[in-house]
Amino acid sequence: MNVLKILENWDKALVLSMVSSLKNVGIVADEEHDGLSSTMVEHWMDDCDAFLRDNGYEGGKLETCSRYFNTHGQIYALYDPTALSAEAADRHLVSLGKR
Repeated sequence: MNVLKILENWDKALVLSMVSSLKNVGIVADEEHDGLSSTMVEHWMDDCDAFLRDNGYEGGKLETCSRYFNTHGQIYALYDPTALSAEAADRHLVSLGKR
């Protein structure tokens, strides 16, 4: 899967929404962002970070995380480790799993 190619074909509003979430919350999950899929998170590469930087992202190198929930299945996310710890990112996933 070429995630960069997918991002490049997204509507600009989706890209800016993702950048905004990363700036303001430090994390974006497949459960909360239209367009972001679990497969994209699983195949995320440095060139995807670079694409987001070209569109206004200013945080650190994005990290991935996921957690399984009986009610939702696996939830996947990208997070900025300069804004959130791995534990805080996991707590965010737990909050999504409780919805």
